[in-house]
Amino acid sequence: METRLIRLGPSTLPLLAALACLSACAAKPTAPGAPALTIAHDRDWIFVSGDKTEPVKLAYGLPNSDDIDLMLWCRSARGVVGFSPVFGEDAPARRLTLQSGAQTLAADLKDDKYFGPSAPVPLGAPLLMEFRATGRLQMTLDKKAPVDLNAAAPGRLSIADFFKACR
Repeated sequence: METRLIRLGPSTLPLLAALACLSACAAKPTAPGAPALTIAHDRDWIFVSGDKTEPVKLAYGLPNSDDIDLMLWCRSARGVVGFSPVFGEDAPARRLTLQSGAQTLAADLKDDKYFGPSAPVPLGAPLLMEFRATGRLQMTLDKKAPVDLNAAAPGRLSIADFFKACR
């Protein structure tokens, strides 16, 4: 019996690597009937520490860039977290709906002089407690399609750092 080696061309290797990554990264539900956790592998939550003049921030987006979907911010000991969606070229939305697990929060966006359209949320709000515990958040602006903003492992640490700094 003759053994044949198959030689892969340079254009085949990236395709195989992408397929391997996709199959390895497929999320599975954590419990029967639970939705799968969707994580955009190039995006995550990033903690940005503040100082006496700047609030602490938690941004969901592409690390080391200005490509951000949502910014959370707070000033220490004030008991409020601000949610500021980033719109890019789109016209600003006026209504923000957030969901984490069974918790939902809907708020009208009001202009903040530093962060633009924002929604303040009490630090102890059930939605924030669920997000802090699970790293799962879904954002809907006006009546557009919802966007998953779920944390990967490094993002979970950033979320913990943010809430610790907001106390």
